[in-house]
Amino acid sequence: MKKRWPLVLIILISVLTPVASTLLFYFSPPTAHTENGDLLSPTSLPAWGSSVEKGKWALLQAAPGECGDDCQRRLCRMRQLRLMLPGHYLRLQRAWLMPDADEPTSQMTTSDCGETLAAAFSERAAEVSVSDNVLILRGNITDLPVAAPGLQRSDYLYLVDPAGLLFMRFAPTLDIYEIRKDMAKLLKISKGRRRISR
Repeated sequence: MKKRWPLVLIILISVLTPVASTLLFYFSPPTAHTENGDLLSPTSLPAWGSSVEKGKWALLQAAPGECGDDCQRRLCRMRQLRLMLPGHYLRLQRAWLMPDADEPTSQMTTSDCGETLAAAFSERAAEVSVSDNVLILRGNITDLPVAAPGLQRSDYLYLVDPAGLLFMRFAPTLDIYEIRKDMAKLLKISKGRRRISR
């Protein structure tokens, strides 16, 4: 009989563990989440997103061609995010969805980045991976998901995954380090999956 106890104990543990975890999940579900950004229902980009390079993550900002100070700060924040993710820099591209035919002027500068924005823009997607150019997209901002009350679609910073799916956005109130935390996690996970798939 004594020799059977270890076997009985193993059977009990094997049976009770999934039962206990199931009960905990339904009667005490986890309420906290680790994402700072808003998860969206993954959707393919409209036709204007065809220039976004597949296989790379993309930061997408929607703003008019007449980019004011706030707009410039948000475009600069995309650049800073890339620099804050060493090892993943070349896996990220920046895209500016412009709803009109205006062109940024050469006088447009941003004190935070210390760069002339016009010099950083390019409509050639191939250059995005080797430089800090911003890919300019021409399209309708209303194609983006509806904003939360009190916000506009153009207030958010959007994230596009390597398959070209728009699946996350970051509110303007989020600190850049909170955004970086989400992105670092996603980039690390996707890099690991890519290695496994090979």
